[in-house]
Amino acid sequence: MQPQLVYAGVDVAKTTLVTHCQGVDRTFPNTPEGRQQLLAWLATLVPDHAAVVCEATGGYEQPLVRAAQAGGVPCTVRQLARCRHYAKALGQLAKTDAIDARRSARMACAIQPTPKAAAAAVQQQLTTLTRQRQQLRAQLQPL
Repeated sequence: MQPQLVYAGVDVAKTTLVTHCQGVDRTFPNTPEGRQQLLAWLATLVPDHAAVVCEATGGYEQPLVRAAQAGGVPCTVRQLARCRHYAKALGQLAKTDAIDARRSARMACAIQPTPKAAAAAVQQQLTTLTRQRQQLRAQLQPL
């Protein structure tokens, strides 16, 4: 029987990773070093049973996803709308980074999401290029 995963909710921003796991809140810089610090902290908090869950944030979450997958930590990216609907269902209307991280962890515990499979490097590059192309086309559209 596989042990139960313990979910760490992470609110990803451009410069920070606000994290909640097992009642503890921590903030890490959204840098390569900060992502490694987050994963090391999880390894000490919940050895071999931690999983990361975060909201899709327009690409800011991707370095965290790749770092987690490279470190063997299961990672799930949730749609922002689903997280907001879950919060509304619980009657939680307040929104801060810490609340979002706690809510992501709580939601993951409730629904037990399937971790995201690691994409091949070529697929990641194609996704990035496609996103950039869409952004450029939107900028070229006349107002």
